[in-house]
Amino acid sequence: MTTINYVRWSADDDKKVEGSRQNFLNLKTIKDNNITGEIIYVEEKGVSGKVPIYDRPKLGPLLKKLPKDTKIIVSDLSRLGRLDYDLISFRDERITNLIISDKPTLTKDENRVMFVLEATMSDKYRRDLSEKQKQKCQEMQSSIAEKGYYITKSTNRKMTKLGVHNSMDRARAKATEALKQKAIYNLSKVQIHLNDAKNHSRSLLGMANYLNVRNIKTARGCSWSASTVQRALDRISTLH
Repeated sequence: MTTINYVRWSADDDKKVEGSRQNFLNLKTIKDNNITGEIIYVEEKGVSGKVPIYDRPKLGPLLKKLPKDTKIIVSDLSRLGRLDYDLISFRDERITNLIISDKPTLTKDENRVMFVLEATMSDKYRRDLSEKQKQKCQEMQSSIAEKGYYITKSTNRKMTKLGVHNSMDRARAKATEALKQKAIYNLSKVQIHLNDAKNHSRSLLGMANYLNVRNIKTARGCSWSASTVQRALDRISTLH
């Protein structure tokens, strides 16, 4: 049996402390549960929680390559991701093989409602943080427009412009664009089938059944459900 010890932190986290904390909790879980077999340590540095699980640079290809019964251990739910629909979909797909170190009972069948609540809270944190960053950016832009500069509160550094200033930012922007293009490509492959399904059924479940009977898979290679049909339609609408 293969087990993935997954550690992830974004650019905003304290790299040394956060990585060590997650790894310590995961290793303790492995020991406490007598998990044996191959342990694969996967560390994703500077990867945002808003990147879908199967699109992560390291974790995504590994999950697609390894058997479905591969276990994955994360220190807490937010380390797995911060997109509620992505977390819930992953949980339903791999419920018996997902272990959350700080809340091990969260993946039990009877606790699905609690899992959904935790996923929603994680997503809310992401959206709140994004809103704070937008407000901060607006504050900086206003100051630069009015005074010609902005003084950062944390480092007292003087900034005269906003934008991409270093190789890490450029790499992050490039990776984000690549993920967007991949999403567009994946959706374009299923869009024609979704249009056919809409012509045959007015309900989401009916559309899902139409696609499954014809062995048409989602972009991840899974069967369709009402929720995955809705998410695909929502994503397609945002790309036009």
